[in-house]
Amino acid sequence: MRTQLMELENVNGGEQPMILEQKIVWYDENGHKYTTIIKTPKTKMPDIISQKVTYTDGSGKVYTTEQ
Repeated sequence: MRTQLMELENVNGGEQPMILEQKIVWYDENGHKYTTIIKTPKTKMPDIISQKVTYTDGSGKVYTTEQ
């Protein structure tokens, strides 16, 4: 049975991080406002020519898919 691409994404953990950008605002004791923006670095994944995923269901049956 062939596995759909979305199922493979779930097995591999997906690609996108949950937080892409975070803005932090704080004030010092004199009331000066400071702002910092933290961005998650984008990582370039290598081009995947093929992949093989093996997983086991609850009854112990092993499934393997290649794409």
